[in-house]
Amino acid sequence: MKAILISFCFCFSSCQVLLSTILGVEEPVAKNDVEIAHNLRNRYPSYPLYRVKENKMDSLLRAEYKTGWGPGFRPIQFICFNNKGKLVTQWASCESGQNSYTLKEFPPRSKYPSNPEFDIKKVIDIVKPLSPDNANLNTYENYEYTYVVYVTSWTDKLSSDLVESIKKYAASNKYTYNIVLVSADYYKTPSSLKN
Repeated sequence: MKAILISFCFCFSSCQVLLSTILGVEEPVAKNDVEIAHNLRNRYPSYPLYRVKENKMDSLLRAEYKTGWGPGFRPIQFICFNNKGKLVTQWASCESGQNSYTLKEFPPRSKYPSNPEFDIKKVIDIVKPLSPDNANLNTYENYEYTYVVYVTSWTDKLSSDLVESIKKYAASNKYTYNIVLVSADYYKTPSSLKN
């Protein structure tokens, strides 16, 4: 039934309308820190909020996602670290339509290998807190697992679904965890990034 609905939408609607209406994906626009903090605080009042630093955004957009994958940032993704700051797994929506495989067993793991050299300090280096009441990302040692979830305002529904999936998964396992949200919203309009 879902396939018929999607086919119908493709035949009688533009892709932009489809993405906006069904998946909650909008055209990316530049946002300032105040707008992002307000938006995220309203949607996720209990999570520490960060944003990719402006001077790190270009390198993030051009970096290789995982070993053997092409460059480019994947806006629907999470990264899980242990209490030593070592990478446990990394998952993005481009790996599969569902994150159920990654969150099926404990600890979470992706079908595709991640770069073992990647650690939480690399994330700490590229983000800044969005509000002073945020817990420090350096407190990862106090939790058995820290989930860094990238969110954007232009992928609102998909971002929200991912946060909710991780929250349920983490709460269903008997260990201490922290969920940290990192906004990857643009500082400049996406078309200006190509220059």
